[in-house]
Amino acid sequence: MRNAKAAAEKANLAKSDFLSNMSHEIRTPMNAIIGMSHLALKTELTPRQHDYINKIQSSGRHLISIINVSSIFRKSRRANCRSSTPSLTGAGARQCGPT
Repeated sequence: MRNAKAAAEKANLAKSDFLSNMSHEIRTPMNAIIGMSHLALKTELTPRQHDYINKIQSSGRHLISIINVSSIFRKSRRANCRSSTPSLTGAGARQCGPT
C-alpha cells in the first residue's frame, strides 16, 4: 500500500512539474506575440492589417488567460490535497486528481 501511494505521489509530482514547465514554455512566446502585436498596432496599417493584428493580440490574451486559470486551478487543487491527509482505503476515501 505504501509503495502504491509513493508511486502515485511521484507520478503526480512529475505531472505537476510537466504542466508547470509547459505553462512557462507556452506563456513566454505568447507574451512576445502579444507585445509585438501591440507594437505593430502603433504603426501605420491598412484597416485589414489592423484587424488581423487585433485578432492576433486578442487571441494571445485569451490563451494567456486560459493558462492562468489552469495554473490557479492546479495550485488550488494541490493546496486542497495537501491540507488533509486522505485515507487510501474505505468508501469515503478522498481522491486528489492531477495537480
